[in-house]
Amino acid sequence: MKHTTRALLAFVLVTLLALPAIAAPAMLYVVQPVDMAGVTVEVVVPMEEPGLSDSSMATRAKRAFEALKARGGKAYGQSALTIESATKATLVIDQTADADRVLAEVYWTMASLGVSQLGAAPIVQGEVTLDHLSYGAHVPMLTVFDLLSFERVDQVPPRAFVAVGGKPMPAPEAAKALQKGDSSVKGPVLAALSGKSRRQKMLVIEAVGRAGVRATYKLKADDLVPAIEDKDAQVRSAAMDAAIQAGVKGSKGVIAALEKLVESDADTDVKLRAVKALSAAGVSRFDDLLQAEKIRTGSAAEAMAAVQKLSQSKQVAVAAPALVSALTHTDAGVRDAAFDGLVKLEQWELLHKALSSDVSDKMRERIAKILVEKGSDAARDESLEWLIGKGSPAGAIFAAETYGKRGSKAATPLLIKALDHESPQVREGAAQALAMLKDERAIVPLADAAQKRRRDEEFMMAAAVEIMKTLRLDQVKRLVTSKNTIVRQMAIRSLSEFTKGARPRPDVVALLMDALKDSEASIKRSAAYALARIEDDGIARDLAALKDDPDVEIRVQVCYALGHASAKYAEAGPMLVEMMKDREKKVRVAAIDGIALRKETSAYVQLVRLVNYPDPEIKRAVYGALLALRTGENADELRPKFRKGMEFRDSNVRLVCIEALGEGTVKEDFEALRQAAFDPSPEVKKKAIAVIAGSKLPEGMEVLTLFFGDTDNGVREAALDALGNIDAGGNWAAKKKRYLNDFIGTPNMPDALVAKAKALLKKG
Repeated sequence: MKHTTRALLAFVLVTLLALPAIAAPAMLYVVQPVDMAGVTVEVVVPMEEPGLSDSSMATRAKRAFEALKARGGKAYGQSALTIESATKATLVIDQTADADRVLAEVYWTMASLGVSQLGAAPIVQGEVTLDHLSYGAHVPMLTVFDLLSFERVDQVPPRAFVAVGGKPMPAPEAAKALQKGDSSVKGPVLAALSGKSRRQKMLVIEAVGRAGVRATYKLKADDLVPAIEDKDAQVRSAAMDAAIQAGVKGSKGVIAALEKLVESDADTDVKLRAVKALSAAGVSRFDDLLQAEKIRTGSAAEAMAAVQKLSQSKQVAVAAPALVSALTHTDAGVRDAAFDGLVKLEQWELLHKALSSDVSDKMRERIAKILVEKGSDAARDESLEWLIGKGSPAGAIFAAETYGKRGSKAATPLLIKALDHESPQVREGAAQALAMLKDERAIVPLADAAQKRRRDEEFMMAAAVEIMKTLRLDQVKRLVTSKNTIVRQMAIRSLSEFTKGARPRPDVVALLMDALKDSEASIKRSAAYALARIEDDGIARDLAALKDDPDVEIRVQVCYALGHASAKYAEAGPMLVEMMKDREKKVRVAAIDGIALRKETSAYVQLVRLVNYPDPEIKRAVYGALLALRTGENADELRPKFRKGMEFRDSNVRLVCIEALGEGTVKEDFEALRQAAFDPSPEVKKKAIAVIAGSKLPEGMEVLTLFFGDTDNGVREAALDALGNIDAGGNWAAKKKRYLNDFIGTPNMPDALVAKAKALLKKG
C-alpha cells in the first residue's frame, strides 16, 4: 500500500503545486458528486467562495457558515454556528436539516480556517472528529512526514490538510509549526526514526539528506543515529548516506554509529561506505579495509569487500589490475563482483586481455558477451568467434543472432560451421542468421545440413528460401536444375516469391507445374508447396485435381491452396469439407484450417460432431474453425461447446474457447473458466482473467481467487486488478473484502502486490 499511497500523493501534490503561487483563497467545503473510475460518489470537495477571502480573519468563519447555508438551502434549515474563539466553534443542527451533510461541510470548512475544536451536541458527544463524518472528502490529506517533501514552507499546498493529533490542520499551518519545532508536529517526526513504520523512517531520512529541507525544519545528522542502528539494512544504508550529506565531521553520535557499522554490519557495501565516511571525517583506524591486497591475502568476505571498494575507486590505474587478478579468485562471488567492477570502470581493453587468460569458460563467456557490446572491433570479433565456436549453447545462439543483426557476410563461414553444432537451438540460430545475411554461399551448406538431420529440414529450408528471395530469377532457375535434390527443393519453394502480383508469371508457373510431375517425391512436394502459395484460383483448381494424391504432403498443400482461394472459387469450400474425411490427420487438420479461413458454413454440423474428438491437433483446428463460423444465430448453440472445450488440457484449445466465452459472458461461463487456473500457460490464465474482469459480474470473484497462488506474479497481479475493478455492491461487498484479505494472506506474495491489495481494501 505504501507505494500506491506515495504515487497517489505525488499526483495530488503535482496538481496542487501547478497552481499559481498566490495567497490561497478562502474555501468552502461542500458535498458534490465526483466521478471515481466511472462510479459517482458524493464526497466533500473544496470550492472557492467569492468575497470570502476579503473578509477579516475574525469574521471569516461566520461568513463561511452563512455561505454554506445559502448554498445548502433546505439541507441546513435553521442550523446555526457559534464562534467561541479562533480555534473553537459550536454547531447546532436543525432537526429538519440533513445532519450528515451539514456536519461534514461545516467540519471541513472550519478546519480549513483553523477551527480545530468543533462541537455539535447532541448529535455528537464531545468534539467532532473524522470518525463522526458520513461523507468522504476529496481533498489532499497529508501526514507530518509528507511535509518533509517541501524545501520551503511556501511550497506546501495551501488546500491540503495534515493530520495532527488525529485532526486535520491546514498544511501551511502544520509546516510552520514543524519549522518552529512545535512538539505536536516535530515530535512524531523524530520519534519515527526509532519507530516501526519503514515509510516514515525513509521520509525523515531523505529529508535530512536534502539541504533545503534540513535547513527549513532544523534537522541535523545526529537525529539519524537511531536509523543508522536500525535492523533493516536498507534503512541503515539510507540513514548513513543522509548523515554523510548532512555532515559527519564533528558529529560524535553519528561517528560512533558508523564505527559500530564497520565493526559489526554484515552488509559489505554499507561497511565500505561507512569506512569512506569515517575517513572523510578524520577517523583513519579502518583504512586497512581499503587495501587491494585483501583480494590476495584475505578471506572470501574480505576479498569481496576489497573488490567492492576498488570498483568505486578513482585510482583506476591501481584498482583495475587488482580487479583483473580477482577474475580467477577461488570464490565465485568475488569473481563475479570483480567482473562487475571492471565493467563499471569501463576497462574494456583489460577485459579483452583477460579473454585469453586463465579464466573459467563461464567467466570467459561473460567477458565475451560484454565485449561484443562495448569492446573494440578486434575484441568484438574475437569474442563472437569464441562464443559461436566454444561457448555454451546460449552463448553460441547470442553470437549467431549478433552476426545476423550486424549483417556482415564475413561471418558466413563461422555460421556455416555452426550448422553442425550439437545443439539444435544453435543450429537453428545459425540458419536464421544466415537467412538474415542473405549470402548465397550458405545455400548448399544449408541443404547439406537439412539432409544430415531430417528434423532440421524445415528451418534449414526456410533459411535457404529467404536467401534465394534475394537472387535473380535466372539464378533460381539454375538452382532448380541442381543435382543436389535438397537445393532443388529449396529453389522450387522460393519460386513462389517470383509469382506475386496481379498475375503470376507464366514461365514460373509452367516450371512449377513441370516440377509437380517430377518422379522425385520431395520435388513434387516442393512444387505443390510453392504453387499453393500463389494466390490464383486457376492454380488452386489445378492443385485440387490432386486432392486424392497418395502423398500426404501433396494433399496438405491442396488444402492450403483451397483455403486461400478467393470467394469466387465456390467449389473450394465443399472440397475442403470432403477432405475433412481424409485418412491422414495432417490432411484433416489442414482441411479444417482452410474451412476456418473461408468460413465454410456447410462444414458446421460436421465440426460440431468433432468437438469431442480426443486428438489435440484435430481439436485445436475444430475449435478454431467453430470460432470462425460463429454467428449471432448459432452463438447460443456453440456456447456449451466452448465451455466443454475448457475441460480439455490443451492451452491452444483453451485460448480459443476463452475468446469465444469473452463475448457476452454470463455467470454460467465461470465454471468453465475455472479450468484456466490449472493450465500451465500464463497467457491462458491472463486471458481468462481478462474475460472475468470484462464481465463485471461479482460471481466471477470466486474464480479469480484461484489465481492468487499462481507461480507467475503477473498472473497474480492481473487477478488482483480484475478483483479490484469488479463493482461488488450489497452482499457482495463483504465477500470482496474477504477475497482481498485472502490475497494479502497468500504465502510468498510480493510486497508490492500486498501493498496494492491493501490499497484496494482501503478504497472499498
